[in-house]
Amino acid sequence: MALIKCPECSKEISSKAPTCPQCGAPKLEIPLVMEGGTGGPIVTIQETGKSLKIQQAVAITLMISGMAGCVMDPQGMGFDGAASIGFYASITGGCWLIWVRLAIWFEHG
Repeated sequence: MALIKCPECSKEISSKAPTCPQCGAPKLEIPLVMEGGTGGPIVTIQETGKSLKIQQAVAITLMISGMAGCVMDPQGMGFDGAASIGFYASITGGCWLIWVRLAIWFEHG
């Protein structure tokens, strides 16, 4: 516990006190400054590239539409036509999604 000066009455108060016990003024919060920083707002930088995000979205869409094609086979229980195209589309989308996720993982280190 350190003693600091009240910004209003200049009396010494505890650094843990939310207000001054003498005058009731709130303690001013001192913004934390990171090493090499300016004390401004902290900005989060997105490390994943836009192309990988787009590829991920396309792969998920392909996988879901392929599964829908397998389920909604208009020709019955057969595995020809729409069902086979849906199956191969979902497999392709799944493999593409795995590849994109690995690329994102390797890109971030």
